Amino acid sequence: MVTHEGQILYANPQAARIFLGKPSGHGAMIGVNVSDLFPQAWVDERLALLDTIQRDGGHQIVRTIWRGYQVFSCIHGIETATPTKGRRYDRFIIISRRCRQIPSMGRARPSPVQYIESKVASLGPLDSLSEREIEVLALIAQGLSAKEIAARLHRSVRTIEGHRLMIGRKLKTDDRVQLAEMAFRAGLNTRDADRIRLKPFQSDTQRP
Repeated sequence: MVTHEGQILYANPQAARIFLGKPSGHGAMIGVNVSDLFPQAWVDERLALLDTIQRDGGHQIVRTIWRGYQVFSCIHGIETATPTKGRRYDRFIIISRRCRQIPSMGRARPSPVQYIESKVASLGPLDSLSEREIEVLALIAQGLSAKEIAARLHRSVRTIEGHRLMIGRKLKTDDRVQLAEMAFRAGLNTRDADRIRLKPFQSDTQRP
């Protein structure tokens, strides 16, 4: 739960595991502003989403990749008995999950619902890959052959094979199943090659 300004009012171990990489860190998140925990581009995007909900109401589901995992964050505002003047909501609930497809919100889902692809990502081990290698890995995970990937990306089969070999070297495995698992974990698709890449702060509570 956060305020309109981004102050964290409550966080559970799952949130700390997803965003900080350590479940035991959730206590250190409470009372802290998101700007002290995340890169500025991430903060700017999330606060802009809160502004949109504040203005239009409804509900947003945001997809991003964080620490190499695909994460869906479901965000909606909470009306309070004495809201700040000019605001619909003073608090927002954000439920984030690592999963491979959009989570079902059940009957409680408010309307309207807007699905958003984050412009930023923390790719984890996949951060070592170039934009083209991200595209190739995403297509490998879809089960495409080198010939099919070459046709999709308008490159030669030899070029695609070269990318595949480089991906294996960077990720330290030539096992196609292991490579596909890394891609599945991140929910990787070819559009992810264009995300702004961010690195999580080294400190849980302070900027590096």
